[in-house]
Amino acid sequence: LSLLDVSIVQASDGTPTSHLIFGENYELRARIGAAAPFSRAGIVIQVRNTYGELITSICTPEEGIAPFTIERETNIKIAFTPLRLFPGRYTLDVLIYRPNDNTRYLDGESVLNFEVHPGVIAAGMWAYQNHHGCVRIADHVSLTP
Repeated sequence: LSLLDVSIVQASDGTPTSHLIFGENYELRARIGAAAPFSRAGIVIQVRNTYGELITSICTPEEGIAPFTIERETNIKIAFTPLRLFPGRYTLDVLIYRPNDNTRYLDGESVLNFEVHPGVIAAGMWAYQNHHGCVRIADHVSLTP
């Protein structure tokens, strides 16, 4: 197995970027190749901060994609709409496992570096900064009298 390509692109027009704005829309794209069919695959994407700490994971089985066979090439697309990571520098790992097997059949550690910059959301008074934490979990905030 090999990682043929990995990038983050702007969702609006597919332009690759490594400088993202918090709250904007992006898509992660990865292309994986196999010389021979590889069955029962599961893809794991890990995002780590500058200290190497795991911030979040995206796993195909947990996202409802059953183990699958990679024949020649497989493309995965993950929507970040909107991007919820707070400002900071991050690295991305692309790994392939099989269910109930701890072997890393593809060990793509630190294959992509990117930086998230502050962005104002929902006509906010200020932009979220890196001192706010790692990720925004709210979809909407409202007040009632």
